[in-house]
Amino acid sequence: MSRVNGTSKIQCICGDSTEVISALSFSFSPNTIDFSTVFSQFDINSQGAVLGTLLAIYLLFTLLGVWAHYMDRASMMNWGVFPLMDNYADDDYYYLLTVHTGLRKAAGTTSKVGFCIAGSLEETGVRVLSDGVREGFPTGSVAHLVMAAPGYLGELETLRIWHDSSGKGDNASWYLDRVDVMDLQKGHLYHFLCEEWLTPEEAVDRIVQPSDPADLESLRSAFFTNTKQKVTEDHIWLSVFLRPERSRFSRVERVGCCVCFLALAMITSAMFYQGGEGADRKQPAADLEMGPIKLSLQQVYYSVVSAVIASIPLVLIIYLFRKSRIRTEPGRYWCCGKHHSRGAEERKNSAQIWDDWEEELREYGIGEGEKSQGIFGRKR
Repeated sequence: MSRVNGTSKIQCICGDSTEVISALSFSFSPNTIDFSTVFSQFDINSQGAVLGTLLAIYLLFTLLGVWAHYMDRASMMNWGVFPLMDNYADDDYYYLLTVHTGLRKAAGTTSKVGFCIAGSLEETGVRVLSDGVREGFPTGSVAHLVMAAPGYLGELETLRIWHDSSGKGDNASWYLDRVDVMDLQKGHLYHFLCEEWLTPEEAVDRIVQPSDPADLESLRSAFFTNTKQKVTEDHIWLSVFLRPERSRFSRVERVGCCVCFLALAMITSAMFYQGGEGADRKQPAADLEMGPIKLSLQQVYYSVVSAVIASIPLVLIIYLFRKSRIRTEPGRYWCCGKHHSRGAEERKNSAQIWDDWEEELREYGIGEGEKSQGIFGRKR
C-alpha cells in the first residue's frame, strides 16, 4: 500500500495476482436526523409498520406498568414486621425471625408451619410460624416475624421446623433456605441454614443447628444466595416479576427502565442502519457462523458500540433509582406510606425498638387499643 502523491487516497498494489488480500474497516459515521423535515416526510403507508410496532410496545408497557403499580402496593404487606399469632400479651422478651424461602420451582407453600426453638436455658415449645394475616410463604419470599417469649432462652442451640402438608398441589411442599433469629435485647444473630425440601415424600420436619460463618460462606450456600440476589434485584427484566420485598427500586421504576433500554436500543440501531437509496442490502461475508446465524465482524462491532451507547444512560438511571430515598424531616423516618418520629440517636433497647414496631403494626391495621388488651398476643 502507498499514498497517491498529492492526494489523501491510499492505493493497493498487488504484486502477485494469486495472492488474496482482504481488508476490513471499522470506521463509520452514524446516521443523522434532520428534525426540520423528519415529521413532514412521514408517510403512513411506508412507515405504518414502524408506527404500529412502537404503539404496540408502549401499550404493552403501559399495561405492565399498571400491573407493576398494583403489585407494588399489594406487596407492601410483605415488607413489614408482624408478630406471631400465638404470642402472649404478657411475654416481654422478643426475637426477630426472618424466614427465607428458596428461589426454586414450586418452592413456596401454603401449608401450616410450626416450629420449636431450644436454647441453653429454655425452649419455646410448639409455636405457629404465622402472623394470621399473610398466607404461607411464597417462592423467593423473605418474611419478618416477631416472636415473644416469657424470658431469655439462652444461647440458641436447635431449631425444629415442620409443616402439615395442607397446601394444595405444589404448595404442599416447601423449600426452606434458612431462618435467621435475632435476639433483640442482646443483639445476637443466629443463622439456621436448612437448604432442604420439606415434602411428604421425604420428611416434613427438619432439625437445624446454628451455622457458623464458614457454612454461610461455603460454595453451595454462596452460589444460591448470590444467584437469588442477581435474579431478583440486579436483573432488570426478571426483577420486574421477582422483585425482592425490601427494595427502594420499585417494579414501576423497573418497567420504566425496560422501556428506556428498548427505546435506546432501537435508536442506536437506527443510527448505524445502512439504508436508503443505493445502499447495498446484500448480506456481507460471514466471519462468524453458528448454525443458521451468520455474522460479519462489522456487524458485531456495530452491535457492541450500540449496546455501550444504550447502556450508559440506563446505568445512570438505575443508579439514581437505587440510591433515591424519600425526603423526610430531621428526626423522622418513612414507613408504610407515612412519616413517623424518631429520636436523634438510634434507639437501642428493646422497649424503644418495640415502640417503633408497634407504630408500624398499627399502620398495617393490626388491632386497635392498648397493648395490654392483647393486640400483639393472646392473654394467658
